[in-house]
Amino acid sequence: MFLPFIAEVEGWPESEARDRYLKDLRQLRDVMVHSKVGYIGFAGGAILRRLKCRYPEAHDVFKKELEDL
Repeated sequence: MFLPFIAEVEGWPESEARDRYLKDLRQLRDVMVHSKVGYIGFAGGAILRRLKCRYPEAHDVFKKELEDL
């Protein structure tokens, strides 16, 4: 589902920035899935807003994939 976007990043050279980016992408994916099924609270909403602003392109890709489910 979200694998093509994350797989592309995993192919980047090993670095601390890449690891942080991957962690954030996975967290964004998880929070968006929880939001879709209704299991998101105030903290989840704050995390979603922060990551959505930080990674708008990833958010758009993930959102489109969630709509297709």
